[in-house]
Amino acid sequence: MSSQPNQTTNFTTFADWCLHKDSLSQAARYTFEMLLNCTKTSDCYEADRILSTRTSLTLYHHQIVDISPLSALTNLTYLYLNNNYQLADISPLSALTNLTQLHLNYNQIEDISPLSTLTNLTELYLNYNYQIVDITSLSSLTKLTSLELCGNQIADISPVSSLTNLTYLSLFHNQITDISLLSCLTYLTYLNLNTNQIADISPLKALTKLKILYLNNNSITDLSPLQSLDQLNSVWIYGVDLPKKYFCHQHQWHAKWILEEENAEVRRLLIQTIGYDRICQELQATELDSWCEYTLLKIDIFDDFDDDNNEYPTYLLKMTCPSTGHIHALRVPPDMKSAREAIRWVNWGIDPEEFAVQT
Repeated sequence: MSSQPNQTTNFTTFADWCLHKDSLSQAARYTFEMLLNCTKTSDCYEADRILSTRTSLTLYHHQIVDISPLSALTNLTYLYLNNNYQLADISPLSALTNLTQLHLNYNQIEDISPLSTLTNLTELYLNYNYQIVDITSLSSLTKLTSLELCGNQIADISPVSSLTNLTYLSLFHNQITDISLLSCLTYLTYLNLNTNQIADISPLKALTKLKILYLNNNSITDLSPLQSLDQLNSVWIYGVDLPKKYFCHQHQWHAKWILEEENAEVRRLLIQTIGYDRICQELQATELDSWCEYTLLKIDIFDDFDDDNNEYPTYLLKMTCPSTGHIHALRVPPDMKSAREAIRWVNWGIDPEEFAVQT
């Protein structure tokens, strides 16, 4: 759709837009026709009557560029404009002050200042516009309870600190380093900070209502600020949903935890973070046998007992993934004599030579 400049921007009713349709730019005319089609009438005044009472509108994936005709729909409370891709100018939305929900994902919006007048908004979605940097205008939207700003270029999130009614906030994939002002958002139950440049999460200890937290792809090593958050039931970091026992500095993680951890991905993380050599040293591990990328380990820390209450060592099968280089470890029975035997046990009796593709 051509993005010719709109030549008429002062019409206050849809009937005016309809009566002057021949003077509209191609882009404005395209949007006008879409709205007119929604009314199933060609009569300007009847269309105006229908649209003026409408409270909800969805214009999804329609390649809309000029939304000027929407400025007449002042009774809208819900507006869905996701995936129009070329939409950049949202200034006509400033007139829609009754909006409570606004969806603007996957467009090309950079300037969001027209939204400052929409003080009745409770939900706002601006994901993946890729160009939003300045969110100062959001500071006036104090009724917001849900806000998503993923996939932009935001570094300064200080305007969000005034949005103290927020319970849901997603800032995934931005340029954020400082989250100190998030400590004001004490009603948050959901927070997504994936893929930023955050190292210090100490401000989060004030968010005592948090239940779900995403911190993947940052530079965080100290999780101790999360220890006091009793309502947290899911913390995604380092690519795993991390149990609460790990909420401390990584330097305090213990090699022995690998023997207790049932989650294979958390075991991988332990090995990756602590280091394979250090784990072998602390656990007094001995490499008994190897086959391709597999190694059978014997650990002489006796914490297991047989049916006669006799102690026996722990055996682990270590595997280095050829594609990622990640080291995985799986507990195997203590009567394993070779790496191949352990592999057969893991794979329900199938010999590794029979694998069509080794993993």
